Amino acid sequence: MGPRISVIIPVYREEGRINALIDHVRMRGYGHDPEIVIVDGDPGRNTLAAVDRGGVVAVPASKGRGRQLNAGAAASRGEILLFLHADCGLPAGAFEAVTGALLDGAAAGAFRFGVRSRKWRYRLIEAGARCRNALTRTPYGDQAQFTRRDVFTAVGGFPETPIMEDVAFMRRVKRAYGRSKIALLPLRTLVSPRRWEAEGALYCVLRNQYLIVSYLLGVSPERLAGLYPPLPDGESDGMPCGLSDGAPGNPASAETVGQPVGQTSEKASGRASGHATDRAEDPAGSRVERMDGAGDGDGR
Repeated sequence: MGPRISVIIPVYREEGRINALIDHVRMRGYGHDPEIVIVDGDPGRNTLAAVDRGGVVAVPASKGRGRQLNAGAAASRGEILLFLHADCGLPAGAFEAVTGALLDGAAAGAFRFGVRSRKWRYRLIEAGARCRNALTRTPYGDQAQFTRRDVFTAVGGFPETPIMEDVAFMRRVKRAYGRSKIALLPLRTLVSPRRWEAEGALYCVLRNQYLIVSYLLGVSPERLAGLYPPLPDGESDGMPCGLSDGAPGNPASAETVGQPVGQTSEKASGRASGHATDRAEDPAGSRVERMDGAGDGDGR
């Protein structure tokens, strides 16, 4: 077995899809024993409360993807860090491809961008993303960015900005190691089309281009964040990226936010606060942890 991979998943109100995503990651990582770290930016910790799979590291954090990604990296133990958005799916062979790219000398990288939809307009969006990646060597977060832990530490991790943390991180790596050290894998992630469907595909494309150009011209992410609002509560298209290939998990065996998963919401609401790391064993003997003390959300 090669270097261990930690899969860090920042979440915010993803309780309806989180267990299917955990199953999917374990299926894709079969034989690699990936560490799965769920980082919840919701002050209510609803996604962590919904986890009913064992062996998951649960991390409460301040709201904001950059903060959540850094908190997950700090709580993880793998030599390789893979950052996966909650509405993205990994391709078959993902873990072998990531390990191979980094062992071959890459400092960081990402997968090819894909959208889980048969609509023709998404093929155009995918083609545009391929051109952008070839020209800029700056893959985005929805392409499942990955890196070595030593590289992540050397560049200072993600900036804790409201948006553009993924672009800034890859630019940091390029400055430190050179663009040739960014691996662009031919395998595709599959991203949910939920934002494009909710806001309109053309609007999203034009808005996103405006945001990235403005950011590169020096406009602060704080000023731009208002143009990229979170989706409405509960906005979902069901299973994350059609992830129906997951292996069964170990139900009701993780301990998260200070209580065993599977208790009623009334019991959850009465949990104690504090700064602690709890450990338990699931029926299969997997390590289960809760990392606490990262603080409550303060707005994205």
